[in-house]
Amino acid sequence: MATNQFLPFGIGAGANVLSPAAYAALAARTGGFTAGTAKSQELNSVWRQAAFGVSALAQFIADQSGDDVLDDGNIANFKASLIKAINLLNLNAGYGVDTGSANVYQVAFTPAVTALVDGLRLRFRAKTANTGASTFAPNGVSAAPIWSKKHGALTGGEIIANGEVEVVWNAALNTTGAWVLLENTGGADQLPAGSYGTTPGFGDSSLAVPTTDFVQQAMGAILAKNVAGGANVTLTAVEARYPIIALTGALTANINVIVPASSREWIIFNNTSGAFTLTVKTAAGTGIAVTQGTATNLFCDGTNVLQAGITVPSQSVQGASKNLQASATGLSASVLVSADELVVESAGNLYQTLRGVSLTINSAAAGANGLDTGTLAASTWYAMWVIYNPTTLAVAGLLSLSSTAPTMPSGYTHRARVGWIRTDSTANKYPLSFVQAGRSVRYKAAAGSNLTALPVMASGVIGNPTGPVWGTIAVGAFVPPTAVAISVVTFAQTTAAIAPNNVYGGTSSASNPPPYQWVPGSTTSKSDLLSLSLESTNIYGIFTSAAASVGCYGWEDNL
Repeated sequence: MATNQFLPFGIGAGANVLSPAAYAALAARTGGFTAGTAKSQELNSVWRQAAFGVSALAQFIADQSGDDVLDDGNIANFKASLIKAINLLNLNAGYGVDTGSANVYQVAFTPAVTALVDGLRLRFRAKTANTGASTFAPNGVSAAPIWSKKHGALTGGEIIANGEVEVVWNAALNTTGAWVLLENTGGADQLPAGSYGTTPGFGDSSLAVPTTDFVQQAMGAILAKNVAGGANVTLTAVEARYPIIALTGALTANINVIVPASSREWIIFNNTSGAFTLTVKTAAGTGIAVTQGTATNLFCDGTNVLQAGITVPSQSVQGASKNLQASATGLSASVLVSADELVVESAGNLYQTLRGVSLTINSAAAGANGLDTGTLAASTWYAMWVIYNPTTLAVAGLLSLSSTAPTMPSGYTHRARVGWIRTDSTANKYPLSFVQAGRSVRYKAAAGSNLTALPVMASGVIGNPTGPVWGTIAVGAFVPPTAVAISVVTFAQTTAAIAPNNVYGGTSSASNPPPYQWVPGSTTSKSDLLSLSLESTNIYGIFTSAAASVGCYGWEDNL
């Protein structure tokens, strides 16, 4: 321990000195002692105050510098030791050694910290590593949380045993304030991996500084990311800056690719293999499933990932199809629908081509692959729809009274109408037996089904060839509202004619003959199949035989 030879004077109990009040009132304090005999009590007071101050200063020098402070009259040495002590005090101010436990850091500083002031910086050597959220209490001041540079609680590994730690008090954080970890030698990085060596984007279109974000966007940079396996993959902030992201690898399960919850737009190319779903989403929000082998425009609104609309002219048409087929046997509630390819559309005019469509709609069920809403009615037309859920990639069928706006099940956003069914008049309300290929539909008569013969539209005597007088034959119960043509089978034994409207001439007209007519000659009866374009909700006929009939064979749909 350093020696201090500058000792105090007159500090004993009962020392012969003036009281503080008497010394304060002493006239000699300002003018000094006059010639004559000095009073010892007065002089002792002067000598004690001088020696007391010098002794305290000398002891400070000895304690802080470690030098001996000698009463040798060497002013230069005294001054040098004083400067050394002051410099060392500044170096050691705000530094201490932790005596707490893991996640609870406690340090006794000299001089002591008695209050927390905004911007106060303190340093200490940690006794233990942290394993999670941590607190710091200098000199017994109430413990407060230590936050990372990301302004959040520590998660573990940021502080190690014997690591040098620097913290600053920020009174604006955590309502009542928090310590922010500025330095943590040997501890884990507080910023995300890969975030070093880049410059942050401005969040606007500024070209003032060539930020990493701007360069990646401007150059159309492509990130190739291997997401093989069955575990979710999280993109770093740097990876998510790429405008085009190609995802590769063999999937072994359905996975999510997690992107930061910040406003950004991408083209995502799903170049993976394996029959599994890949969904791009934020950690807490919803996302979009990207079909394998396709590239999709996606954007994040700060919460969810959505499919971006395209402002260029459409490249597709809703309902466009390849090898579209549908059928019902008339023996159950099932309707079969299939297509090699089918284009469905969302309300936002986004298109999706479905491939290998094969599904069964149950007219007795509700929701996806059933009726959209309400209760199935007998002798009623229902539009057939194929619907698509872009999040789950699910494809389903739907029956609806609406030919333009069916009630969509939750999650399904894309649709295309593919035809119609008509329920029978029984309590079963089964779809009438039919077969469909593309736009062409015909009733299918089958033994034991709900359609053992073609539906009869009219029979017996209709109209009159004289005049002529055309009889009205309504088509609404036989073809759906979107039919553009009807196929009919006629049977006649005497004069007969069929036309799409009633302005045609009679069977003897040479200038305006009807599209179909028959006047008996050598043949006593005749059956014909013909197709008429529909101009209204009726067609028109003339039949002079009680045995005559008109049956509906099918129709052409305006898909």
